[in-house]
Amino acid sequence: MKELADGSKSLYLDIYRNGKRSYEYLKMYIIPETDDNARKRNAATMTAANTIKSRRIIELTNGEAGIKRADDKESVLLLDWMNIYMENQQKRGKRDGHQIKVAIQILKDYAGGTGNDGSGGQNLLSGIYRLSFD
Repeated sequence: MKELADGSKSLYLDIYRNGKRSYEYLKMYIIPETDDNARKRNAATMTAANTIKSRRIIELTNGEAGIKRADDKESVLLLDWMNIYMENQQKRGKRDGHQIKVAIQILKDYAGGTGNDGSGGQNLLSGIYRLSFD
């Protein structure tokens, strides 16, 4: 914690690894405990800060042990995956292509991609829908 001029305390993580020190400021604050409401708020803030601290410890430990996180996997745009899947199915002579086209149209309609911008809704979909694989 770092004392601030207004009497509150700023929370941060002090990380010392491989002989180097770094800080991660959490943008979370402990306020002076003047009433029960402030104590409850501080307790919730500390719980959140300790959760972040635990996650960072796990991330650092896993990285050191060579364990990869699931979200470190390569991400592929859902629309791109659907187009590739549709092409592969058509090459194999399967009829799933129509179902994928319908699904793509439903996603475009849901995302508001009418195609009026020339992208067929792909710009919007590319920013929204993601799929991760192993």
